[in-house]
Amino acid sequence: MNAIVCVDENWGIGKDGNLLISIPDDMKHFVEITKNNIIVIGRKTLESFKNREPLKNRLNIVLTKDKNLYKKYTEFNNIVFINDKSEIYNILDNLDDNFPEYSGARCMICGGDSIYKLFLEECDEIYITKIFKSFEADTYFTNLDNTSNFKIIDKSEILEYEGIKYQFLTYKNEKN
Repeated sequence: MNAIVCVDENWGIGKDGNLLISIPDDMKHFVEITKNNIIVIGRKTLESFKNREPLKNRLNIVLTKDKNLYKKYTEFNNIVFINDKSEIYNILDNLDDNFPEYSGARCMICGGDSIYKLFLEECDEIYITKIFKSFEADTYFTNLDNTSNFKIIDKSEILEYEGIKYQFLTYKNEKN
């Protein structure tokens, strides 16, 4: 299990249900890492997607307490709703039977903040887009630089978009 997230310099990830900033290369990076894989998201993250639809070319697993939400998505064959964290392991263990097209796919935790917190310690790697600017945020990711078990194992050069500097980082959970 891995995670992917874009954070500002204070580890903020969102405000009012939206991303803090949209950087085209970050969106491309997200697609490259998640395409043809499994993403685990919460209801609010699902509803933040274009047309509130599951992302194409991914198995979208939505962890939500809303047991009726699935009724809105019966036309899609790439979305599964679960009500409890433990259900994800049943899905992953039975991919060959239920979703053979995702057999061998990576499982990516993609938000929101409560979903990240729920699965953080189980993640082997976390792909961070670090924005070197602070924004007004109301949701935050755990500051991996202040943990003893996550270490940077890869980083890109510092990039820039419309005067804002950012960098792609990969953190490894050394306890897994």
